[in-house]
This record gives sequence, C-alpha cells and structure tokens, in this order.
Amino acid sequence: MPRIQQKIRIIIVDTNERWRKDALEYLEDADIESTGYPDLITAMKALNNTNGKSSLVFVDLHLARQSPALFKILSNRTINPHLFAVVMFPTQLTVADMIYMFNLGAYDSYDKPYGRVSTSEMVTKFINEVLNLHQVQPQPASMRLAFNLTPAMA
Repeated sequence: MPRIQQKIRIIIVDTNERWRKDALEYLEDADIESTGYPDLITAMKALNNTNGKSSLVFVDLHLARQSPALFKILSNRTINPHLFAVVMFPTQLTVADMIYMFNLGAYDSYDKPYGRVSTSEMVTKFINEVLNLHQVQPQPASMRLAFNLTPAMA
C-alpha cells in the first residue's frame, strides 16, 4: 500500500505563526509532508507544482475572508482537481460565513484545532476523505500510531 505522504501533502495557511509552527510540528512527528505559509499568495505560488499529489490546504477563515478572490482561485477544483481547501474557523462559524466559503469553493470547514490531539483528529479526518476519493484506504491503526494516539483518543 502506498504511504500516505506519497499521496497527500498538507498545507497550513495561517497568520498565527505559533499555531502554524505547532501544527507543522505535529504533522512532521507523524511523518506527513507538510508546509506552512502566512498568506494565500505565498501558498498559491507553492501550489503550482503538485507532482501528482493531492494537496489538502487548511486555510484560516480570516485569510479566506480577507482575500476572497484568491481563496476562490485556490479552491477551484476545476483548475486543480487534486486540491482540497478546508476553512478553519477559530470562533463560532455563522451559517452566512459557511455558505459564503462554500460558494467560494471550500471543500469543507472545520473548527480550528488547538493541541496535538485535536490537530491530528482534523488532519486524519480529511486525509481519510481524500484517500477515499483516491480509492486508497489507510490502515486506521497506523494513523493512530502516527499521531501517538490510543484507540480511545482516536
């Protein structure tokens, strides 16, 4: 079975440097290819070369709101069918915000995680969804081990 990091790369786009650094550290510990960027422009430049991998892009709601035209281009799956943009929201997401983000092309939305367990749960959820779209099934036990979680925590 192909390794997860050979199929998917994770991109974190967030202005909060501390949060971005922590999330990338968790992903690195799990041996998942990941990079982080402070803004959508820098992230979009890096996304030009996909090398056949799917990209799972987690974007802070603030950045998506700040640059809706860029977010719409980034999340346009017609241009790049292997890119999945997920909007992270740090506070309560309104229905209007959710509809707006989906109209811009967001693949999904998720409560912004804080801490190793919640970050790993978010990433694991979306990795599994993207792998399912590729018809590749990860081994659940290996995902738990990758994030050092016990079955009760996963």
